[in-house]
Amino acid sequence: MARWGGWVRPFVEAGPVMAQMLEHLDLESDDGSFVRGVLTAFGPADAAAPTEVLPFPAAEPVAAARREQPVSSGRPPLDALTDRELDILELLQERLYNKEIASKLHISTHTVNYHLKHIYQKLEVNSRRQAVRRGLEKGIL
Repeated sequence: MARWGGWVRPFVEAGPVMAQMLEHLDLESDDGSFVRGVLTAFGPADAAAPTEVLPFPAAEPVAAARREQPVSSGRPPLDALTDRELDILELLQERLYNKEIASKLHISTHTVNYHLKHIYQKLEVNSRRQAVRRGLEKGIL
């Protein structure tokens, strides 16, 4: 699942133990190039933990489009939206209530509200419909 979203950071944040586990995987499988990319993000074994991890190229066009959107002046880059915020934005497009979003994502309604606040700030909108409209305009939905 991480390969499709290009998620490298959770592995790196897990630390050296995760790197050791990943080294035992079959690098000739379909996921081998992703695992090699994750291992590269760890850096040399004797190096300090990285402070910035570059994303691994995503396999799906949608995920790649999320990261490759041009940055317009005065607005935060679209990749400033976290994966969870993107999940919530996609569920907003389905016109779900906060309680339904919370249930689908296995989070609390308070957490949904927290993410919505940040989505509104990052997309510079004031409502759910405006957020969906802006997401469609920018090609992230």
